[in-house]
Amino acid sequence: MSLAKAIMKQKQLNVKQSVKNTKVAKQGVGKSKQQPKEFNYQILSRGGESVLNITTKDGKKREVAVSVQTDLITYTPKYKFHYRNCFGNIVFIKVQKQSIAQEVCDFLEEAKGKYTVSGSAI
Repeated sequence: MSLAKAIMKQKQLNVKQSVKNTKVAKQGVGKSKQQPKEFNYQILSRGGESVLNITTKDGKKREVAVSVQTDLITYTPKYKFHYRNCFGNIVFIKVQKQSIAQEVCDFLEEAKGKYTVSGSAI
């Protein structure tokens, strides 16, 4: 085997190895995107939207969408249940039952029964 053929074989092996490494790297990148997002507590004072992962009294894990309307950020309410927090902002909670919305409210404000969730139109 000549020197030129040996060099060509070595280059082909290096190319195959680098292709395998990039496939493994791409598979690892895709799995890291599936991590659950953390709730942004700054929206309670500044306004905005975020998703809260909560475990209810029934033991079920839920993803609850929470939206906060401030004096500066005003838009039509998206969700059925709401309450006004200590900053004077309206907090909207997207769930199907008022009891679950009350649990979310108690969890966010860290005081059970201090705020009452309303389902009426604004």
